Amino acid sequence: MQLRPWARRRTRVSVVVPVYDVERYLPACLDSVLAQASRRVDLEVVVVDDGSPDASGAIADEYAARDPRVRVVHTTNRGLGAARNEGLRHVTGDLVAFTDSDDVVPPAAYELMARRLEAHAADFVTGSVARWEDGGLAEPPWMRRLHARAGAFGIEEHPEVLGDVFAWNKLFRRDFWEGAGLSWPEGVRYEDQPTTTEAFLRARRFGVLPEVVYHWRIRHDGSSITQQRSSAADLRDRWTTKRMALASVEA
Repeated sequence: MQLRPWARRRTRVSVVVPVYDVERYLPACLDSVLAQASRRVDLEVVVVDDGSPDASGAIADEYAARDPRVRVVHTTNRGLGAARNEGLRHVTGDLVAFTDSDDVVPPAAYELMARRLEAHAADFVTGSVARWEDGGLAEPPWMRRLHARAGAFGIEEHPEVLGDVFAWNKLFRRDFWEGAGLSWPEGVRYEDQPTTTEAFLRARRFGVLPEVVYHWRIRHDGSSITQQRSSAADLRDRWTTKRMALASVEA
């Protein structure tokens, strides 16, 4: 069997890290991402400073000054979707991942996903997630259930996986991403679901891993998007993105 070009050499994984008002959390995030490099993975980290009002942009610049794998793009504030899209304009890797700047990637997660991507000949792979809360890690039962069927699937074989709506527990082949015309919605929160839904629907095969590949920090200071559910604007954005995802499935 002839190997894919990216299977015959070290695979470059480009990680897009949008940054806004996370100076308390950014060092732990970047340290965890930069620790992912191995004999299998050549790492590139594109940090997008989305007009952050705190020291986040300066912290990112400090990392770039001492580690050539890190590049920083400074933009005016346009939101998470726009920051991710901006980061994609600067990546050079064969594979692309997204990491939120207040979270942490567990050791060897990208190598694990890259190996499974190759083994399954998939367009992308998705792994499970652990919530990082009050100093402890716990895998949500519903995520464990969605990832219990390990292997490679088309959407008709595993439709319930559409419940895995997150951007950051996945590793995408860049040629698939670009060929499918994927991007993140801009100007709306909860942009993960419409795009991940499109990815599942457009992939010939996607890989499902039972292993936890991402640690999702749960903040209780009211500063994260998922802690602002009591506002009408939050409800409007949730409703909008769910309708976008539903329209893709119906189409």
